[in-house]
Amino acid sequence: MTGIRDLVVVICILVSCTIATVSGGELEGADPAWIDGTPLILAVHEDRGDPSRNATDDTGRREEAADTFMPGDTKTFICTDFVTLEDYTINATCEATGEHCYLFAEENLTVAESEIRGLVETFDRVVYPTVTGTFGNETGVDGESRIFILLCDIRDGPGDNATDLFVAGYFDGSTANNLDMLFLDADARESEVRSTLAHEFQHLVHHSHDPYERTWVEEGCSGYAEFLCFDTENRAKVRAFNRRPDTPLAVTDGQWTRSEGETNQAHYGASFLWTLYLAENFGDRWETRRRGHSSRTSWRRTLPGCGGSTQRSRCTVFRSRSRTYSSAG
Repeated sequence: MTGIRDLVVVICILVSCTIATVSGGELEGADPAWIDGTPLILAVHEDRGDPSRNATDDTGRREEAADTFMPGDTKTFICTDFVTLEDYTINATCEATGEHCYLFAEENLTVAESEIRGLVETFDRVVYPTVTGTFGNETGVDGESRIFILLCDIRDGPGDNATDLFVAGYFDGSTANNLDMLFLDADARESEVRSTLAHEFQHLVHHSHDPYERTWVEEGCSGYAEFLCFDTENRAKVRAFNRRPDTPLAVTDGQWTRSEGETNQAHYGASFLWTLYLAENFGDRWETRRRGHSSRTSWRRTLPGCGGSTQRSRCTVFRSRSRTYSSAG
């Protein structure tokens, strides 16, 4: 198993963090920000059955044959409407084939060749090696060595304009597409698209090893993936957390999904900062500490001396780090 599950190291410190009920909130005076559709997808497709059907170990990919696509080839994909919470199908054309990805664009969608080339190069040269180098390889559900990236008009409704929030992308581990696949909104700005690419690919990798991971842990990892790939992302979400410093870290998946506006952004900020704090203080290659040990033994080896005043001190340092990060740059 790669380093994914080893983020349970947070459990040894979470006894000091309050688990509270999440309430909605507006983005009054807040930064415009995109949201990740992956937690919403989990709620929409919770009746799809056992998500572990798409998880394998690290011995290799599944062996089902997969088609090979070239630019100009077309394919039908199943997407999710975030307004109606129903699935729908679209046709898309393969615009480019990279070393680690296929890039498809929704039919009748105009995408500049430079944008297509830039996305493929970003994924191949930055996102793929950085995320897999930290969180482990995706184990594959489709027998294909490349990740499918779909640029489409994500149906997230006009209401997002009122709160400056929109769905920039998502990963759906239970999708009937049965592909290693990421969905990106074609209307997002370039910086948002590349951040989302790293964010959602971490979800894909994480899901292939642990499809039952808690949302707040997964989102912290995905925020950290953005940081590793592009360094300065997540600041709007960190600022949201600093405006709401009492935002609880460990919340249920339902509480996360029901949160709105700046409260939702603050949850992203808290989870990212906690993961960043752990990585800066204890390293981000947890696999080497866990291999051959149970989860409980692993986090004790990773975070020696947890508890008591040391535990409270870490929470104090964590809050200080959040203020430093959001004000830098």
